[in-house]
Amino acid sequence: MKASLSLLSVGALLAACGNTASNRPRPDMGAAGNVSVAEGGSGSPAGGAGNQDCQADLPAAALVRLSFPELSRSVSDLLGEDAARRIDEELELTQDDGSFPPLVSPDEGYVVDDRLFARGDQLAQRASTYVLENFEAVTGCASDYECVRDFVDTFAEQAFRRPLDEEEQSLLDRVVGGAEALGAPPEQGAQYGVYAVLESPQFLYRTEFGPSSATGTQGEVRLSDYELASALSFFLTGAPPDAPLLKAAAAHALGGSEQLGPQVERLLASAAAKTHLQGALGNYLGIYRLSNVVIDRLLYPSWNAALATSMGVEVRSLIESSLWSGPVSALLTSRTAHVNESLATLYGVAFPPPGGGLDELGFADVQLPAERAGLLTRAGLLTTRSRPDRASVVARGLWIQTLICDQSPPFPEQIPDQSSTPTNPDPTERERSEFRQEEDACKDCHVQIDPYGLALDEFDAIGGYRREDPQGRPIDVKVTLPAVAGGAEVTGGAELSTALASEVFTKCLAQRFLEYAAPSPAPGSGTQKCQAQQLADAGELTDDASFADVLKSVAMSRAFAYRQR
Repeated sequence: MKASLSLLSVGALLAACGNTASNRPRPDMGAAGNVSVAEGGSGSPAGGAGNQDCQADLPAAALVRLSFPELSRSVSDLLGEDAARRIDEELELTQDDGSFPPLVSPDEGYVVDDRLFARGDQLAQRASTYVLENFEAVTGCASDYECVRDFVDTFAEQAFRRPLDEEEQSLLDRVVGGAEALGAPPEQGAQYGVYAVLESPQFLYRTEFGPSSATGTQGEVRLSDYELASALSFFLTGAPPDAPLLKAAAAHALGGSEQLGPQVERLLASAAAKTHLQGALGNYLGIYRLSNVVIDRLLYPSWNAALATSMGVEVRSLIESSLWSGPVSALLTSRTAHVNESLATLYGVAFPPPGGGLDELGFADVQLPAERAGLLTRAGLLTTRSRPDRASVVARGLWIQTLICDQSPPFPEQIPDQSSTPTNPDPTERERSEFRQEEDACKDCHVQIDPYGLALDEFDAIGGYRREDPQGRPIDVKVTLPAVAGGAEVTGGAELSTALASEVFTKCLAQRFLEYAAPSPAPGSGTQKCQAQQLADAGELTDDASFADVLKSVAMSRAFAYRQR
């Protein structure tokens, strides 16, 4: 029986992948995939023509593979937390390496190859075995095949995140009916049915094809209501759509801003969304890198695993405290830090603070010195952009470039040795930068990159503040920012942070989360940048926009809801 189920699943998977490879519309999904394409206002998924350049670069219709954490949360919704926990422990589905977007991780991938298919098969086997072992508790059935059929049908609709079409209904009936015909007990009928559902492409992927009946201008099509419900929920919560969202999809009530907006706000207010999005932003900023940082302890004796963990706690606390109240730009300007004694020593602040109680981990809120402001000057993030023996102007400059979505020319084929210059065998960081900017192979990049890193050079490899380099030479942190960052003259990390805490940072954040919301093997291909500029031009990404404002603008944008077929 199991071989038949595998053949059924593989056949369905090949059929679905065949449509993806040719970039043609998928087979008709029946009424479950239909949508009334409503007309909405500016910025809504059903909005008008918008920017023609953005329209031309809308993402292509595609299948989107669910990440392993998304599959785990789906199992939790379907079978409960106990089942998901057991499967996680065996398969390590929710292990997060901090990739952003998650499918770029080496452990993930956009396409199900043999390795990923085998892992999906293991998930289906373990989940179906859980159903067999907990039959009555999971299904609510006794020894009754009619009840099992109803359970499998309902389970499939929940797993596929939409109603079944006639062909899917028939195939599942054949699976359960085949078990009954072979004399298998109802428990095994339920096991086989769940296995078939969880190994199917309808569970492992979500579609972004739009309704088969829709006709869009120049091949443009809006996602169906059920597709939009899934895209929205996985984007904002990392989990399948809940009952209210599926009910709205069934009623074709996700058509315009007046319908979609309240759903977005409802999801953003949930605890699941806050946890998921804080984690996503942490991955975007690269907090996970702290566990892999190598620092020379002879040069920095205070460095150890406990300090690295404390740095991660502090940055996550800054994200959590800044995201949901006030403007998102506060991430770059806040001087409040949640620190323990080791971090307070590194920052040079009194600990414990006067009148400030410690939490259960020994942390308390303190005000940082004037040379620090926001994420750019926090030790954890500075450390992840350092060499083992010294701070890295280039790594920190490249990091700032990603935060404002600036792109440098391609790397040259040959990179000159920077350990010395023609005039100085032991150059300062500024002298190294000047040398790079004089080299024909390097100057186009480094004139854009180095000013950010030089402004942050007042912080050593583990984020400690300093006025002199290890050789006792004064550090010059006055720079003129590139035009893309405003072109202002700033001195040090705090002034750099203030200069970047503007629309340029907010607009880039919107672009990055558009890439996160509409996964693509080629992120940054153009449409997300164009769409983010549209949102800024429309006044939706102002300096005082909150993180929720940014996410809502993303979820209501054309790039989120429209595809090219």
